[in-house]
Parts: sequence; C-alpha cells; structure tokens
Amino acid sequence: MTLSAGIASTYPRLYRGVTQDLLTAAASTGPGQIYQLPQDEFGPPTRLSIDVISVGGGASINIEGSDDPSFGTGEVAVLETVSTTGKTFIVDKPVGYIRANLISLVSGTCTVRGTNAGRS
Repeated sequence: MTLSAGIASTYPRLYRGVTQDLLTAAASTGPGQIYQLPQDEFGPPTRLSIDVISVGGGASINIEGSDDPSFGTGEVAVLETVSTTGKTFIVDKPVGYIRANLISLVSGTCTVRGTNAGRS
C-alpha cells in the first residue's frame, strides 16, 4: 500500500497525552528532535507541558515552535526559556512543530521531555 502525500510525516508526531524526549542526555548545545504537533478540527494544540529532568551544572534551554518544519530563519518562535529542573506549562501558543534547543550548558547533561496536553 502506498500512502498519499500529506498522510506520512517526516517527523515523529507528539500526540495528545503522549510524552517524548525533546532532548535526551544532551551534553552539547544545539537543537534536539523536532516533533510535529497533530491538529484536530480546531487547529494545533494550545497546551504543552515541558519537564526539564536534569540540568547538570546549569543550562539555558529554549523551547521553540514553528509552522515550518525546517525551522528556517525568521520562522522560529521562542515559546519559553527554561533554566531549572521542573515542569513548565506553555499555553495559547499554537504551532505545528516543536523542539528544545540547548543554548548553554555549564556541565553534565540535559534531558527535556514534552507532553502534548491538547487544547484549552
């Protein structure tokens, strides 16, 4: 069976209620895995839960969103900047794709998990 265009995605999907690692034990700066946020009949999800599991000796992480999966220049919105372990909620910033971008890391590694919490 051949899938028609638009059904298959190049990027893994972060479905409602699902948690995935946006960064897994990252030891160097740079962006992590891009996830597509599937839309329903009302549009993209408007609630995301971000959980920073470990930060080592200190880190700065941008949670970035875009409607362009290439995250091209001018197409990236910083939804939130986090620097401590714990949970952060992003509300009313709907985008089609999301990723975590490790901006700085003092020491150790950094793991960031994202959960699609649906719509408000």
